[in-house]
Amino acid sequence: MRQAYPRNAEWRALGWPFGLQFLLVFAITFWWLLAFPCTAQDVPDSPTLTLSDAIALGLEHNPSIREAEIELELAQLEWEASVSSFLLPTVGFDLSLPDLTTAGWSGGLAGDLSGGLSVPIGSSGQLSGRLGVEWDVSTNTWAAGDWSLSYSQRIDLSKSGNARDEIDALREAIDSAEAALEEARANVVADVALAFVRLLSEEASLERAVTDLDDAGAALAKAQADFDAGVVSESTTISARISCLDAEIAVADREASLAESRESFFAVELGLTDEPELVAPVLDIDRMKEEAGALLCDEAAAERAVASADGVENAEEALADAEDSLQRKRLAIDPGISIQAGLSANGFSVSWGVSLTLFSPGWSEAIAMAELEVELAEERLRTAVRQSEATIRGLTSELADALREFERLPLEEERWALEEQVMSSKLAAGSIGDDDWREFAAELESFRLDASERAVSLLAALLEYRSALGLALEWEKWVQ
Repeated sequence: MRQAYPRNAEWRALGWPFGLQFLLVFAITFWWLLAFPCTAQDVPDSPTLTLSDAIALGLEHNPSIREAEIELELAQLEWEASVSSFLLPTVGFDLSLPDLTTAGWSGGLAGDLSGGLSVPIGSSGQLSGRLGVEWDVSTNTWAAGDWSLSYSQRIDLSKSGNARDEIDALREAIDSAEAALEEARANVVADVALAFVRLLSEEASLERAVTDLDDAGAALAKAQADFDAGVVSESTTISARISCLDAEIAVADREASLAESRESFFAVELGLTDEPELVAPVLDIDRMKEEAGALLCDEAAAERAVASADGVENAEEALADAEDSLQRKRLAIDPGISIQAGLSANGFSVSWGVSLTLFSPGWSEAIAMAELEVELAEERLRTAVRQSEATIRGLTSELADALREFERLPLEEERWALEEQVMSSKLAAGSIGDDDWREFAAELESFRLDASERAVSLLAALLEYRSALGLALEWEKWVQ
């Protein structure tokens, strides 16, 4: 219904000024727009979410990623702190104040400026220096006093590489933290991708269930009409009603399942408060298949992955530690040498000493235990290698299975299409009942759900295998 406004002649008949007329018309128009907004504003555009956006949100929101990043930062800081202790000196200043006695103040201001630097050579090395300063009352300035510079070195054959070992261990910790971060990212990418496509499958399943419900409702209406016309018996109408109820139950179940899945995916996986519409991903299947086939043929990459697995590297480190421990035990009674050289205002001086262990109780037993530790570490290394090989074989098998299942998908789709055509003909001819058709429909639905996930399953298997091989994920080049 259109709003009627007074015409100009009627305004003039009322005797209202033109400005007042204009303000009144503007007020009426503004009220009309507020009370009846445009239809285009009533229906806002629904936000959408692509697979790439979902993966980016998952990587940003998942706490395991930040935990791995923090652990990497801590490992880097520990390594930098250890290295800086050998590269940067420690500097200190001690200030002595005048003494207060019964005779009054005595002495003056004096200080010692000292510095030291650890040297990662041998078992221990130290470079240190000292400079004494005093306050000159006559000139009101600091004056230099005694000074010294010295270097000490201890060589203990049983502890010859402690400093370097510490730095190497911290460097290896950084490598392990980087690998853990990449693994966490790979897991998030795979989890988000699978959850994304499963949510799309559930939405498609709900749409098919709604379509089945509409078909069941139409079949029930036809059966009721045929029953009223005396064409079919009451049992036919009851069977149609049962089928309609089954379809309603299926829709309700899938709606509840979809609502739960959407809440879990958007709120838990992505940290979103709203639920945007999902955009089906376009995957570069040919490129994925080519990459999967190339990786499966690369036996050298699998061997490198076995050797670089965390369990294997940890076992190798344990073996190296056991061998070092054995070496230290065997050298426990060998001599240790200490050397100290100094330079001061009084001149240059050098001193040295030798320490020798004449007898150590339990020395032979300690060596025997260390030898057993080495043997045990060797066995654990072989076990770790076998476990790593089994893991790589399992991932290889999963990738090969995902590739085979996707490659035979066209044959299976043709087979199910033909069987659906045959079952539909049998249902129309009455050679099978509604129960048989529902059982077949459930099997067909299960196949369609599995088929919709095969492409993303191949993507997930490919990402997991690349992560195990220590390769970059590069998932962006397969998701368009």
